[in-house]
Amino acid sequence: MSSRKPVPEDEIGPLGLGQAPAKDPLKQFGGMVVASSLTLELLTLVLALPMLYKLYDGTLWTPFNYGVVIVFMVLLLASFPFMNKPWIVGVQIVLHIIGIVLGFM
Repeated sequence: MSSRKPVPEDEIGPLGLGQAPAKDPLKQFGGMVVASSLTLELLTLVLALPMLYKLYDGTLWTPFNYGVVIVFMVLLLASFPFMNKPWIVGVQIVLHIIGIVLGFM
């Protein structure tokens, strides 16, 4: 005796049950996730510039500090056209590690 319920016809995909889809439905999802995270990081860096100027009576407002922030903003903007390439995640990880190291200098 099987307690399985039959699958409604509208829930079966065009290739049938247990068949892999012809196109990967999550393929474009990666591009959207990378784009949204890059946008949020870019906004964070834009908001970091006034904080460098205001905190500690402006002692953090040095050419090195705001230069690093501006360079990372440009690098993030330059990486937008490549967000659906498979290697962009690795490049972003390397950029973040460099940013962490430069943040402690």
